[in-house]
Parts: sequence; structure tokens; C-alpha cells
Amino acid sequence: MAVSPQIEFGDYHALVIGNNDYKHLPKLENAIQDARDVSEVLERLYGYKVQTLENATRSDIIGALVK
Repeated sequence: MAVSPQIEFGDYHALVIGNNDYKHLPKLENAIQDARDVSEVLERLYGYKVQTLENATRSDIIGALVK
């Protein structure tokens, strides 16, 4: 049985955003912790370079995307 060579795709990047606080909605309890957990899995298990934002504003998100 032939074995396929491993394919290299380059670096993986993720922007993970967890917002508990919204201006016109009830406060969420777990969004920030969920974002932290997802970030950890992406980094540790899959080698992603992760930027995690917590309670990010629109400006924060745009700033992170242009980096």
C-alpha cells in the first residue's frame, strides 16, 4: 500500500473573538472562556498562531484583521 507524502500548506492563523458584554443584549456567561478554550486547542493541537480578543470592539476587530 502506497503512503501519500505529507503536504505542507504553510502557517495557519486564527482570530478568535469572545464577547460576554454587548450594549443591547443580556450579558453572556461563557463566551470569553469558550474563546480561550478554542484558542488553546488550535494552538496546542493544530499549531495555529492565534490571536484572541475578549470583549472586542469593532475597532479592535478591524485592527486585528489588518495586522
